[in-house]
Amino acid sequence: MSDNTRKGGASGEHPIMQAVRRKLDSIRDGDLPELEKLNERINRLKDKIDSNPPSLPSGYTIETEQETDGTWIAVVIELPGVMVYGLTREAAIQGVEQLAFQVLTERDKHGDR
Repeated sequence: MSDNTRKGGASGEHPIMQAVRRKLDSIRDGDLPELEKLNERINRLKDKIDSNPPSLPSGYTIETEQETDGTWIAVVIELPGVMVYGLTREAAIQGVEQLAFQVLTERDKHGDR
């Protein structure tokens, strides 16, 4: 397996955590109660995610490549069309894992394989 290929597994910060952190970053100074509530929520979500990180089932391969503009693309080879761009390799991998999980969940839900 090359340096830019990875079998199923989670890495980087979870997209939910990224969204919560963006919300935190958008809060203006002086709204301390809201900030404290969000900080507590981040810690609870982080504990929950860390105890059960999402990952792809075995048998799925993620390949990554850095584009000329510095961004990264991650592709799940076994799932045509499942690809995600990210500012970092980790963000691209995390995004493609989440998308692949959603695709596989929908396939199972509708009986597709």
